[in-house]
Amino acid sequence: MSDRLEGAKLKVERANKQIREIADLVGAFVASNPYEFISEDDAVNRVHLLKMRVLNKYPAMVNVIIGECLFNLRSALDQIMYATTVRNDVEIIKHNGFPIERTVKKFERVILERQIEKRLPAVAATLRELQPYEGGNGLLWRLHWLNALDKHRRIVPVGSIHTGMKFEAALQVPAFADGLKFSYPTADSFKVLGEENILLKADYGFELKCDVEMTLNVAFRDVESERIELVLPTLQQFSDTSASIIKIFERRFFSN
Repeated sequence: MSDRLEGAKLKVERANKQIREIADLVGAFVASNPYEFISEDDAVNRVHLLKMRVLNKYPAMVNVIIGECLFNLRSALDQIMYATTVRNDVEIIKHNGFPIERTVKKFERVILERQIEKRLPAVAATLRELQPYEGGNGLLWRLHWLNALDKHRRIVPVGSIHTGMKFEAALQVPAFADGLKFSYPTADSFKVLGEENILLKADYGFELKCDVEMTLNVAFRDVESERIELVLPTLQQFSDTSASIIKIFERRFFSN
C-alpha cells in the first residue's frame, strides 16, 4: 500500500532544506560584518556616545524563503488531516484542514461544527491531546499565525538585525587612576536594531573606552509572544513539531 502521508512527509523534508538555505544566507550576512562602531560627542547633551551603525540589511530573500517554509509546514498538517479522513471514507463538514484556533473555546466549536468527534472520535481525541490553540501548544499556534500573516498581509516580518552585546567598558574617572569597569549583561540581551544604535553614554569628563564583541541574528517581529523569536531555532521547532504529529497520526491511523 502506498504511503498516504508521503505528501506531508515531503513537505517537512522540503521545509528542512529551506531552513538550511536560510541558515546559509544568514551566516553569510553575519560573516560580512555588516556594522561599524562610532564614537561621537553630543555637545547639546554634553555626553560621549558609543554607537553601532548598521551598514547592510539582511538579504530580502530570507523573508521569501521563510514564507515558503511556513507554508510547507502548515500545509503538511492539513495533508495529515485530509489523508486521515479519506482513509476512513469520511467527509468532514466545511473542510478537511488541520484545526488550529485562537482559543480552546473556538477549537472546541470547530470540532463540533465540523462533526469531527461524531464522525472520527479517535481523531478528535488526538487533536485534543495536541492542544492546537493559543494557551495550549504555543508552537502550533505561532506556526499557524505566522503562516496566515505571510499569506494574507505581507512578507513574514523579520527584524533587520538583532544583537547580543558582550563587551567591557571602562569609564575613566580623573579621581580614580584605575577607572570604573563594568560589563554589559549578555544573557538574552537581544534587541531590535535600527540603522544607528546608541550602545553606551558617558557624561563629559569621563573617557569612554570599550572592547565590543557582537553576535548578530535575525528574528521575527510581531510574533505574539513577549520573547524574542529567533528565526532558525523557531522554524526548526515548527518542523520538529510537524514531524512528530505525522508520526502520531501514522501510528494511530495508518499502521494497518
